[in-house]
Amino acid sequence: MKEYKFLPLEKYLKNCNDELIELNFDDIEEILGQALSDSAYKYRAYWFLSKTHTFPNSWLNAGYRIEELDLQEQRVLYRKRGAKIEVNKENKEIKKSEVKNDSLNIEFAISEINKYMAEINGDENARYLSWEHCYKQFGLLKYKELTEQEVDFLSLHLAFYLASWGMYRGSSFLLQKDYKVHKDTILELFKEEYKVLWGISCEELLKEDNLNLIFKLSNKLEEIYVEKRKNIDGYKKVSEILITKILMGTLGCVPAYDRYFKAGVRKYRVASGTYNQNSVYNLARFYEGHKEKFEKYRLNISKDNIEYPQMKILDMCFWQIGYDLESF
Repeated sequence: MKEYKFLPLEKYLKNCNDELIELNFDDIEEILGQALSDSAYKYRAYWFLSKTHTFPNSWLNAGYRIEELDLQEQRVLYRKRGAKIEVNKENKEIKKSEVKNDSLNIEFAISEINKYMAEINGDENARYLSWEHCYKQFGLLKYKELTEQEVDFLSLHLAFYLASWGMYRGSSFLLQKDYKVHKDTILELFKEEYKVLWGISCEELLKEDNLNLIFKLSNKLEEIYVEKRKNIDGYKKVSEILITKILMGTLGCVPAYDRYFKAGVRKYRVASGTYNQNSVYNLARFYEGHKEKFEKYRLNISKDNIEYPQMKILDMCFWQIGYDLESF
């Protein structure tokens, strides 16, 4: 019997098992490996049970129902049936200042990073190396006042890194743009006020001012790409996957919140799978709680004028865990 096409979303939600899960439409398309239909973007009815389509079965079978649906912002909030959890309606953050269930064994975490690094060490042209190339070039120019040629050079590096990591596929608006679409992003990232965020340590990420600065920058990057996108489809939202992949590939200050990373952190309840200040804070706490072993590993793999930032260590760890979860 042929599997119905929304089964990957059902499996993803079952693996998450969180009380509350927020996904952008881009997230769902990445999980499914295909674009959503036009009806998903236009009609609320498409998201609710009907004899004409099976889409809602993907979360109903996983034990979830829709809590909020916003077609304009292209996001959906799922609540586990029977769960009661308080939500801050202003910023959609789950009110959990700390995640207390730290059940991830640190030796297992290191072994997962080793598995990730094996892909790099086994192929001199591995796709995973695109992060190294991008991050290294940004770091080399970190303290310079950029020339027009250097802005162009970094825009090209960022574009290829994003393409290598899946941001130029499917229904992505970036497919309709050339690499120069990233020019304003480069100029924003190199502003003096953000210098503190370059390769920032988890200890520094526990400080409220630094967390506020990351999300100030995140909001600014979102504004930049919404402006670039408006003449394509008019949408006033871009995914947190795009924003966090940019921040990881350039400043190395937050993990890339893609499907596999989210699945990994949710599996062990180290942090929420939604990109917000609580989630980044809890990731930083987790690293600090195992700092000695993480730092020993991080310094060992740093090489060739590139020092892996601490958040990249967590990015690799939970990406690999999430990838393994969905591979079985």
